[in-house]
Amino acid sequence: MLHCCDICDIDALLQEISVRFQRPFPLIFAMLVILSGCQERETKSLDDLATLKNEFITEIFNGSLEESPFDLSYNLRTVFHSERIVSLFGEFHQYTHLPHGWKKYEGKTFYKKNGKFIPVGLNGLFSTLESMEFIRKFCENALLNDCCSYFSGKDPLRNELKFSDLNVFVLDDQELILVFQPYTVAGGTDGPPIVKIPWSDLQGIIDLSNPFFAVLNETLSHNNFVASWDENALDRSLQRDGRL
Repeated sequence: MLHCCDICDIDALLQEISVRFQRPFPLIFAMLVILSGCQERETKSLDDLATLKNEFITEIFNGSLEESPFDLSYNLRTVFHSERIVSLFGEFHQYTHLPHGWKKYEGKTFYKKNGKFIPVGLNGLFSTLESMEFIRKFCENALLNDCCSYFSGKDPLRNELKFSDLNVFVLDDQELILVFQPYTVAGGTDGPPIVKIPWSDLQGIIDLSNPFFAVLNETLSHNNFVASWDENALDRSLQRDGRL
């Protein structure tokens, strides 16, 4: 299966498809092949790393020497760590053939309730259609103003953000951080495409009856946490604790 890539790699993919099928391949059929690869990978869950590892090994058995070396990696790190709230960000990368590898991101956030950590999703934090629409529109506007996104320019590749695009998030002491999968809202970048929404902008949107926000407010008020989405956040936490 050929895999999706950035717009600049379309010519290379067309050439690769033509070589494999030993004849010129129309653009429309090439795009169908590419998109089918995208959809196939979108359905893969990072919760089953053992299966992904075995699939990787099977693929490299038939890999070309010209395309090696191959690699698979998974990194899971804390973005926010406290006694009662933990937010984690995971990055998966796999390369088995040209033109390049593929990535997938995941976010996992938990809070302690009745002595046990339980997972919380975006719909659990923002349970009304109005609040989710606020999140969607905020992200869409931010992407419109991002020159690297598919939403910017005179002839944008996309003009509407879907609720289904809002499937990965993490959080820290200052912001809700939405993370988008590669090639959904922007092309290849050094890091994941993100939109940060300050907690101050979510006042009036947050449901204060949600027990998660009560725990978050208490955690922030006691300054008993380490935020580490980026160097600025980590420096902020270390300076507060006198460790920097």
